[in-house]
Amino acid sequence: MPFGSIILAIWHIIKVQAMSENTAENNHRSRRRIRVIKTDKKTGQFLPARTELFAKMGFTSDDRMGLIQTIRKGVNYTALNVLADSLSISVNDLSHYVDISDRTLIRRKKQGLLNPDETERVYRVGSLLVRATEVLQDKDEALRWLKTPKKALGGEVPLDLADTEVGADEVKDLLGRIEHGVFT
Repeated sequence: MPFGSIILAIWHIIKVQAMSENTAENNHRSRRRIRVIKTDKKTGQFLPARTELFAKMGFTSDDRMGLIQTIRKGVNYTALNVLADSLSISVNDLSHYVDISDRTLIRRKKQGLLNPDETERVYRVGSLLVRATEVLQDKDEALRWLKTPKKALGGEVPLDLADTEVGADEVKDLLGRIEHGVFT
């Protein structure tokens, strides 16, 4: 085989590999845009859509601007009940995660409405539950994961970090690493 043919063959192999890598990368990117309906690993049942939990909590808007308006208005106190039920904890335990004191909790129950800061914290905890369920594909596993200390979080319990936006971001980052198979 002449030397030029060998070079041409090597160039062709490299080009084909590069094209397949680009195709794989584009497929990976396009998969991110497609909303995949996931099922529970144990039961095979469809996992509730992100919007289902939030709709029950009073976050009915599908867009970010609508969500901002809802947070500014505040949601009904029953959002705490819905989220507590979803997390399999009491409303008093949930109040710790959303940083609402016992006295304020009693006041909000009488008023029937959470203020914007409390509403945003409730949304933050709910979004962690939804994200963990999406990544782990099992609600019970997600609940266990959220309530168990993690080395990657400095030994902290993920739900305990939900009281701050930075802490919740750390939990979401860890879930993202788990989703993509990055060693943590």
